Amino acid sequence: MSPRRIFEGRVIVLKKKANPHVGSTFESWLDEQGIRDEVIAAALKEVIALQLAAEMEKKGIPPKRAWLR
Repeated sequence: MSPRRIFEGRVIVLKKKANPHVGSTFESWLDEQGIRDEVIAAALKEVIALQLAAEMEKKGIPPKRAWLR
């Protein structure tokens, strides 16, 4: 559905402009650079670390003492 505006009692239908910046995807760029697997691995590590930290905080485990349990 196109966006509409009312101007002096008339309905004006605004057309979307074509995006001049459309190109390859970020994932295809990572493939071209040969680093997709490394980037995905680093992102997964970060997510796991954040989830672990949140769970430790929820259970009241201080970060310095986590390795003792």
